[in-house]
Amino acid sequence: MFYECVDKTDPAKVHMGCHNASNQAEINKTCDVSKKVNQTCPASPPTPAVTCRNFTDNQTECCTHGTDLGCGFVNCNGPAKKTFKGCYNMSDVTCTPPPLDQCKDKPTTLAPSTTMKPTPEPVFEECQTLKNRTDCCRNLLYRCIFVNCSGTTTKQTYKGCYSASNQTTIQTDCGTTSYVDSCAATTPSSITTASPSTDKRHFDGASFIGGIVLCAGIILIIFFVLKWYKSRQASSNYHQM
Repeated sequence: MFYECVDKTDPAKVHMGCHNASNQAEINKTCDVSKKVNQTCPASPPTPAVTCRNFTDNQTECCTHGTDLGCGFVNCNGPAKKTFKGCYNMSDVTCTPPPLDQCKDKPTTLAPSTTMKPTPEPVFEECQTLKNRTDCCRNLLYRCIFVNCSGTTTKQTYKGCYSASNQTTIQTDCGTTSYVDSCAATTPSSITTASPSTDKRHFDGASFIGGIVLCAGIILIIFFVLKWYKSRQASSNYHQM
């Protein structure tokens, strides 16, 4: 049975669909049974508005199969807080300002030719974020390759860092004479650890004597400063007497 009823989860939305008439639990779950429920199975094709609502959540289906029926894919707020979001017959949509039909603004894309190969997609995004050859070739974790060639079938230029999982596709498209992996001849710099010094420590006599002389000089300077300070104090006490 084809049911037309108020959606139970969204009172502003009308549910239209085919249900088993004996499955009352499914109908109660979808429809608000307190509101009017129409049970119809029309012999003639549904009206354009009903056909548009069949593509409510699918913009591609709405724009592909519904344009001849006056359907449009919109998202706007109508009167009484009614929301028009999805595929509708444009004559039934009342929004202010007028809704934007996303089907008319959708760019027309040509279907890819069967003779052209699809563009290889990077498996690891980390490779394509590396802009220079040095960083690309050093990335051993994701096995990156750095190439610069032009495809013969896809007419695409491969220039930069790519995942090694795309190597076969790129090499086939560019050809063996044009394809060159710059990392193949580059040895990544490995992490080296500093080796302990092999020089043995030895006694430096000159440094030892120099230290003694420096300490003795400092002691003598302190001695003469203290002696001068005491003599000045004694002379001051004598004048006071």
